Amino acid sequence: MSARLDGRRVLITREADRAASVVAAVRARGGTPILFPTIATFPPEDPGPLRAAAGRLEAYDWVAVSSRTGVAALAGAVAEVGGRLEVGGRPRYAAVGAGTAQALRLAGANPSVVPSRQDADGLLDAMRAAGAAEGHVLVVRAEAGRDVLLDGLRASGARVDFVVAYRTATACPSAAEVAALRAGGPPDAALFMSPSAFRGLVGILGDGALSWLRGVRCVAIGDITAQAMTHDGRPPDAVSLEPTVEAMLDCVANAPTSEESAVPRQDPDPRRA
Repeated sequence: MSARLDGRRVLITREADRAASVVAAVRARGGTPILFPTIATFPPEDPGPLRAAAGRLEAYDWVAVSSRTGVAALAGAVAEVGGRLEVGGRPRYAAVGAGTAQALRLAGANPSVVPSRQDADGLLDAMRAAGAAEGHVLVVRAEAGRDVLLDGLRASGARVDFVVAYRTATACPSAAEVAALRAGGPPDAALFMSPSAFRGLVGILGDGALSWLRGVRCVAIGDITAQAMTHDGRPPDAVSLEPTVEAMLDCVANAPTSEESAVPRQDPDPRRA
């Protein structure tokens, strides 16, 4: 049984079009969701390369996709050119995690690789193990992102093409929306599912953002987000052991009480929190 949130107010910074499941998960545990998207997703400035790649998918041995948003963008481009994601087992698909894999299946492609470590490093290792370094690979991801997969596959001998599936930028909430967030006071917890989500909140709230977050239990979805938060001045209080909403909410629900927090802990690793 999932640990209860017991009325805790949980800030959700995910994009508005992807936040419904997070809101539902918080409510299911008895928490109060506070939806305040800090990033927004846009199509690529030049959709031509994505559309061109979508029209010749059969030329690739592998297609690597780094998010559900990337799956949706690729599937949309394939529909525009009247093609299919997969024909006769080509190309093979690699998904960065379980959510992306599920999105691929729903779109009509069966992923061959889903790493246990759900990030670019894990995807690189899994694709190498599956023999992708010997083939022609298409990488579909956001415009801004880590080049771990691109560089690693190329260094291993693969022919790699990269196309931009979408762009992310800091959201532009109205002055009234920002005022309403501030008026409600800092939440009990905040969920950050990407470095850009954290940086978006800091950018929107301005100079007082880190002070506003001081008493908030901040949870990072993984090590990359945690590193970005630490670099920007607000280390997370916990890092999810798995890159899932439920694991993040466990970090909130299992937070120590105020009395326990007053006792110095021996283990500084926030992932054990």
